[in-house]
Amino acid sequence: LPDYVPGPEEPEQAPPSPVCIPYVPKPVYPEYIPPEDDVFPAEE
Repeated sequence: LPDYVPGPEEPEQAPPSPVCIPYVPKPVYPEYIPPEDDVFPAEE
């Protein structure tokens, strides 16, 4: 029974955490849009 402790199961939940990381870069994209506006006039 000691081998079935929830302890080892906790580390398995670590993968879900990294899944949230990919979501962070998404919101960063919109922030990159403003700087791109400066590139538009330069291309004109």
